[in-house]
Formats: sequence, structure tokens, C-alpha cells
Amino acid sequence: MMDVENNNPVRSDISNIISGSRIGPILASLFILFAFSVCFAHADSKYYSIQIGAYKNKNNAVKEVSRLRQMGHDAFIRQISTTADQTLYLVYFEKYYSKVSAENAALKAKKQGLIGEYVIKDIDGGVHNDTGQRDQGHKSYYGLHVASFKRGPDAAKEIQRLKEKGHEAFVKRTTIDGKQWHRIYIGGYDDRHEAESAGSKLKSQGIISYYRIKKFRPAEPSATAAAPNYENPAPRTAAFEEKTDPPKTFPTAKRRDKEMEKGRGYYDFGVFAFESGDYALAEENFKQALAYNPNHPFYNHYLGKTYLKQRRYEAAGKHLQSAWDSNPDIPELKYDFAFLNYKTATYSRAADLFSEISEETPSNVLAQYYAGICLYQRERYDQALGYFLSTAQKSPSLKVNSYYYAGVCYLMSGETDKAVSLLVYVKDTAESELLQNNASNWLRSIEKYREKHRETRKRYSLYLKLGSGYDSNVPLEPINQDFFADEDDYFAVGYFSGKYDVVSQARYRIGAGYSHYQKMYRKLTDFDLTASIFDLYGTYLFHPFMLKLGYVPTYYWLGSDSWLRQHQIIPELNWRVNKDLVGTLAYRFSQNTYFQDSDWNGHTNDVFANAYYQPGARRVSLFGGAGYEINNADTADQDWGLFTARLGASFQLPGELTSSVSLRFIDKRFDNEDSFYGKKRHDLKYGGYINLYRELYADWLGIDLQYDYIKTDSNIDDFDYKRSVVTLSLKSRF
Repeated sequence: MMDVENNNPVRSDISNIISGSRIGPILASLFILFAFSVCFAHADSKYYSIQIGAYKNKNNAVKEVSRLRQMGHDAFIRQISTTADQTLYLVYFEKYYSKVSAENAALKAKKQGLIGEYVIKDIDGGVHNDTGQRDQGHKSYYGLHVASFKRGPDAAKEIQRLKEKGHEAFVKRTTIDGKQWHRIYIGGYDDRHEAESAGSKLKSQGIISYYRIKKFRPAEPSATAAAPNYENPAPRTAAFEEKTDPPKTFPTAKRRDKEMEKGRGYYDFGVFAFESGDYALAEENFKQALAYNPNHPFYNHYLGKTYLKQRRYEAAGKHLQSAWDSNPDIPELKYDFAFLNYKTATYSRAADLFSEISEETPSNVLAQYYAGICLYQRERYDQALGYFLSTAQKSPSLKVNSYYYAGVCYLMSGETDKAVSLLVYVKDTAESELLQNNASNWLRSIEKYREKHRETRKRYSLYLKLGSGYDSNVPLEPINQDFFADEDDYFAVGYFSGKYDVVSQARYRIGAGYSHYQKMYRKLTDFDLTASIFDLYGTYLFHPFMLKLGYVPTYYWLGSDSWLRQHQIIPELNWRVNKDLVGTLAYRFSQNTYFQDSDWNGHTNDVFANAYYQPGARRVSLFGGAGYEINNADTADQDWGLFTARLGASFQLPGELTSSVSLRFIDKRFDNEDSFYGKKRHDLKYGGYINLYRELYADWLGIDLQYDYIKTDSNIDDFDYKRSVVTLSLKSRF
């Protein structure tokens, strides 16, 4: 429970002694001398700076400092010795009185591309930079007074709680009415408005229950000389390089703070080792740091980064998640999480994270590049293409790689000419032999594909089928197949189809086609069926989807008489889910006019979906689908709903044979009572087919043998039937 201060005017112990003692003048003089010493001591107090590099070669550090100074920035060098008895030259960027201000400035500089990775450090103001100049002091800042405690250990616990939530907290000790208090502050902030905004936010989040803004002046010490130094412990020395086990307990707040400082020392050396590429040493130091503070977000983050470098992804995920749970706003943490998902092939999550980073920081070219890579792995080529083209424009070092993947994306999206242009560029300019070879292989594959499939680029296609067969039960009307002759017969069948693309582009086509169907029975010639089918169509490809719209007018003859005129409008969406799986979703509207029985006139609405799956070996393919059709006729007897489902497979067999097997189920329910039978009709139909196909002499000619079977069970006996059909035919395709 937080203690509450007395709000009476402050009466310090010193003022009481001075006013009530004969040695007042002497003590007053000592007090003035002490105040001067504090002011001068403050000139060497700590400030915060942004460490942006650690170099083994001093010349490299000097070059980096010169670069920043030429741009008008304050940069300097500090020299340290590592645990491996190596000398490192640390480059620092600017000086700030508060850690909050330093962090904000670092984030801004990084977004501007001025600096890369960085660490915020607190540094003694008296340290000389490489030019021998001293820091000239600091300006005022603001802090938030958030709590007061009588006991030092309670204050230490509160500081630890606030730090674990990522806030910069410190303590000041004061005396009120002869009682000592430990005041807890958060800060500092450059102005009162920034402090007020931060206090309001912290209170709304429930992190604090109270705050009061206090202005700290440059000459004002952070604590009295005898106060426990919870926030600013002694400067780190080489002693932190010793590998000592952390103590089991922390008997005092001062001891606890000292041990936490050791954790920060191990963290610093871990960062140096990480930046030098010594990941084993980095891991050792980060583990030592976490032994003192297991939940520290920055310690967990860097240990996770180290495990990423070592390809120990499970361990990396554990520590990155711990850092995320404590402070998800740590710079680069989201990127490291995205990269972990990329490395573990969790491309969907990685693509989402990289895309978020790209939107938040458009200058982060690597995030854009990996967003493209992850979308590419998911075969989202249209989305990946934009990232690759953007990366190629922004980064000369990634241009060739980006153009390579952009070329493949163009190819997969059907824009072959653009793909060839980029792949030729990669082949001619890539320094990597592997990249050159990959681009060359793609170009050869494209040329071979074009040679082998020249007909796919033709504007026309033709299909012809001629055959004969046996029908065990000839239908009296071949569309709805409600009535049968209960007689068998032999037949001849012919089918011709042709189409021509009036407009043929990489992404879209517009064309027209015509098909003719003829079936003639040997005895039951009154039931010969003839159909003339026209087709006007357009397709548009936007990978992985293709949209098709068709208009199909059809005219049927039964025997020598006109039987049915039908107009159909069919929008269809094809989705290539991946290289093995394709799905289709279509809607069909049909307007039907029957010439021999006007009661059947009306229209149907039909929705159906199909899927086709062909695994990598390509010797087996699976297909299936389902749909629902609603018929509305001029007479209520012919209003019905029909559900249909099918499932099948195709196999490559020895002897260059291909076999297909399909099963079909139909559930047809009529909406109204039949006016003749006096009850609602319900039909269940079961059927399927099996066929064998083999090419003859060339791939454009083949022979096909097919067996069809269907059986209907109806609640009205007159509509029960069975039917078997065997057909042998020649097929030709051009």
C-alpha cells in the first residue's frame, strides 16, 4: 500500500538545526559549500546517448563519426575492453538528458535512414570524446511524481515494477516534518505537455493511480548524497566481465539494484559480441543478463535474435514471444518475429507482419522484399509482384534478386513477355552464378513450353467425336429424363465443337464458338436428339483467379420436330489455389421454352462448385463437386429443387491407358402435389460412369470406351427406372 505524504510546507532537518542551534552559522557555511559542490558535481552527471556501432578498427569508427559530423550531428567515440581482451571503439550519436528523448530521437533517425541498429546508453558527462571536448551541461526536464514510500525496499519494488513495464523510473529522498520519504518519478520529458500526455496515458492504462508533474533544473541533483541509488548506480567497469553466478536472494534494495546493474553489464557485452558476429559469446552474456532479470524484454529480444542467427528457431520463438508479451513496441522486434515465421515456413503470418512493417516504415526495404518472398511462397503472385518492383526501385543491392522474382510472378500471372524481359535482365547483369543459371533455366523452360504448346496460343480450337453404342432404356425426353420407352436400342453419336478468340491477350480473351450434337437410334428414330449450341464468352485472368462470363443460346430437336429453345447466362470463377488444386464456382440462369408442352416453360437457377486436384506425380487426379438447381415452371407440377453431387478420379495405367471413374448422386424434390398422382414427388438417383482412353498414333487422336449407369428410386412407382449405356468412340482435338 502506497504511503501518503503530509502536504504541510517542507521543513528540512538542516533548517531546523540552523534555526535552533548556536552552531548555525558554521553549518550554514558548510551547507553553502556543499551546495556548490553538488552544482559542480552535476556538470559531470550522467546523460543518455545513442550507440550506433562497435568497431575493432579505430579508423572505421573515426570515419563513421566524421560522416555524422559532416551532416551537423554531435558524434563521438568511447573505447572499451571486452571479455576476450579485445579493444572496441563505440560510436555514439548525440546527447540527451532523458532516456525517453534519446529513444524518440533514435527512432526518428532510423526511419530517416541516418542510423541502423542502436542501443540507448547512459554515459558519464565528464567522459571526453575523441576530440577532447567535454559535455557542456544539460537543460531542464520534467518528471512525473507517481508514488511515495517511507521504506526504501518498498520504493525499490515500485521502481522494479515500472521498469519491467518499460518505463524509466528513479527515486528521490526527502525529509518532511522530520520523516524521511522516498519519492518515485517517471521521466524525464522535454516539456510539460509531453509529461502531461504521458501521465494521462499511464493512468488510463492502470499503471499508475496518481501523478504530479515536477520540473527538474540542471543544477538539481537526482538524489541527496546519502540516498539509495536505485536508478543511477555506479558506472560499469570491467568487473562485469567476470562470469559469476547470480545470488539467490536480494536482501536490500541497494543490493538488488546492484545485481540488476550486473545484468545490464552482461547485456551490453552481449550486444557487442552479437554485432561482432560472435553469437556463442553473445548467447552466454544474454543468458547471464536474464539470470538477474528473467522477464526483461530487451534481454529476451536479443537472446531471441541470437538464436535466430544460430538457426535455433524454437528457442528463438520462446524468447521473442517473452519480449513481445512485455513490450511489443521494442524496435525491430516485429521484424525479428516476421523473420522467424519466414524461416519456419509460416509464410502467411510472416507475410502479414512484413506487410505491416512496410506500411509503418516505407523505407524498410528488407521488410518489403521479404513480404514479397512470403507472398511468392504462398503463390500470391499478383500481390508479391508489387513488393518486388518497389524493392527493385529503392535498393540497388536487391534490384537483381527482386527482378528475378518479379519475372517469375509475371510468368505465373500469364504476362510472359514481361517475364522474359526481366529474366533476360537478370541473366545478363546478375553477379551470382546461381541467379544467372536460374534465370536461364526459366527462359529455356518458357521457350520449350512455347514450342510444345504452340496451339495454346492459337486463336481457335476444334474438337470432334464420332461413336456408336447401346442404350438399355431409351429416354422419351432427353433433358429431364422423367419418362422412358422401356425399350433398348443401338445408336450412333456425333459431336463437333469449335471456338475462335476474336480478342486474345495475356490476361483476357473474348470469343465465340459453335457446337453441334447428333444422336440417332436404329429403331426408335422418333427419339433422335439434335442440338445446336452457340457460345459467346469472355475471360479475364487475375492470378490466382480467372473470371469467365458466357452466353449460351441452344436449340433442340426431338426426332424431326422442334422441342426446346434455351438461353443460358453463366458467370464462372476459377481459383488456382496452388499448383495442384483448382476450384470453380459458377451460377447458371436458364430460360426454357418447350414447343410440345408449354406447361414446362419457365426458368432455372443453378449454383455449382467443383474442385480438381492433381498431386505432383500427375499420375492420379481427383475431382468432385456439388450444386443446387431450382426450376420454376408455368405449371405448379414442374416446380422443383434438385441437389446433385459427384466424386471421381482419373488414373494413368500401363499401356498408355487413362481411366476415369465417377459417382453421382441426385436428390430431386417437387414443391407441390402432383395434380395427377395426388402427392408430392421425391426422386433419388444414383449413377456413375467408368471409361478407358488411349491415344492413337498422335496426341490429337484417341479411342474411348465408356459405360454409364443410372438408377432412380421415386415415391411414385411410374418414375422408377434403370438405364445402362455403352459407347465406343473416336476423339480428335486440334
